[in-house]
Amino acid sequence: MNIGTKIKELRREQDVTQEKLADYLNVSHQAISRWENGTAYPDITIVPALANFFGVSADELLGVEVNEISKEEDNEYAEEWFKLANAGKSEELIELCRSILGKYPKNYYWMTMLAGALSRQRPKDEVTRKEIISIYERVLKDCTDDALRLDAKSSLVGEYSAIGEKELAKKTLRELPLIYNTRELAYVDALEGEERIAMMKSNILIFVRFCHQALGVISSTDKSLSVEEKCDLRRASLQMFDIIFGSEENAFFYNYYYFLSYKAIAKIYCEDNQLDKSIEYLLLAESSAERYEKFVAGGVQYHSNLILKGLEDNPQNITRNSNANQFFVLLEEIQSNKTFEKLRDCPDFIALMERLGKH
Repeated sequence: MNIGTKIKELRREQDVTQEKLADYLNVSHQAISRWENGTAYPDITIVPALANFFGVSADELLGVEVNEISKEEDNEYAEEWFKLANAGKSEELIELCRSILGKYPKNYYWMTMLAGALSRQRPKDEVTRKEIISIYERVLKDCTDDALRLDAKSSLVGEYSAIGEKELAKKTLRELPLIYNTRELAYVDALEGEERIAMMKSNILIFVRFCHQALGVISSTDKSLSVEEKCDLRRASLQMFDIIFGSEENAFFYNYYYFLSYKAIAKIYCEDNQLDKSIEYLLLAESSAERYEKFVAGGVQYHSNLILKGLEDNPQNITRNSNANQFFVLLEEIQSNKTFEKLRDCPDFIALMERLGKH
């Protein structure tokens, strides 16, 4: 099938007149007629606009055969991806995505998965960031899947910011929908009964994570805050989790967020030379790491407290950036941050470092 025949087919399927298509492309309706009759062809520069108008790929418009992945094979790849992600095997994730794209180079879903796998690398060098940005920009240029395009835009905000392209990051940010237009909120009206209740409980966890992130950003960036105010913001995040989960023992996966908060507070106090308090919160971070790793090593857990009662927390759904556990993460951060050198002669700190080194 030539491009003119394809244009006619798509136009009739979508009930579009030659005049409407011509107006969109800023050409005459006679030009559309000539394309469809095969007496002329659209300029190559018009092809992307044509593809975008009909919501198809340029390959489909041009009649290029695309090697499509089967549902069964795609599911097998997805299962392998989650196993690797759960084990924190970042390099293997990247290799898997590259091998899939070697067979299916036009698969935009696996393009975004490759970009996501590359994003897990720590630290990310300039070459890696450029590849990530290139992948997402290609998705925006050629892909017609709204969900994948949204994912690409969302990820590009952070990537553009990281390379100093602040204005481009802001422009991309403005193209993203407001939180009020998300699936999570729309589900309130679409679901009923137990499904609706389960979705609302999941929403609580999503939004409490947003609040945790917001409080952390304010604590770390507002220069007008005192040391105690910075710590109080972090503790407010912990109090919020206590309300939701009832206790840290029942937080399961979310002990990860307790861990992050305790670690941040320990650093703040250490920078202010309040060494006893710094040690106190490092020990709390260690306890959170222990609860988190216990959850990861176990099976599915179900929340029993009032707010989240019955909601499942499955360690198999966890993806890590590396195969290191949280004890190693804490140890590495302490060793790499010169702030904590002030604690090196404290007996409790020495004992902590010895314990972390054994995990």
